[in-house]
Amino acid sequence: MKKLIKNSLFVQGLIFLIFSIFIINRAYNMRDFGESFLSPGIFPALFGGVLLILSLNLIIRGYKEVKKSGKNINYDNIDKVSLLNVIFIVMISLIYLWALSYLGFIISSIVYLFIFMFYIGERRIWILIAISILTPLISYLIFSIGLGISLP
Repeated sequence: MKKLIKNSLFVQGLIFLIFSIFIINRAYNMRDFGESFLSPGIFPALFGGVLLILSLNLIIRGYKEVKKSGKNINYDNIDKVSLLNVIFIVMISLIYLWALSYLGFIISSIVYLFIFMFYIGERRIWILIAISILTPLISYLIFSIGLGISLP
């Protein structure tokens, strides 16, 4: 177990797993605002489900890495920069969830996508602006107007 906790992939997977469970729980609590399937929690629940699957993938890869390395495990395997990246992503995502209540879906999503894409390395300003504006607007049109699902 000590070897797993020292593995960067395993630790990142655990952090994202906890975060995905939090998102799914919050999305489930949003079901009171709509019909059973067409509720505001459907989009966050889908996002949380995908994040859950991806975090389990990280945990499994970390476990396999530790198993493969056997007794020659390097206990300094946790990449501190990588762990800080995960913590930063979780923090801006939590701020985004908080901002949804105050700024609404479109404005919060535009700011969140811009910051997130800039942080992961996109520097072309026209791409940043286009994706961060068009994605929430198209999502709003599809879900709110097309399907009649109110977004948070």
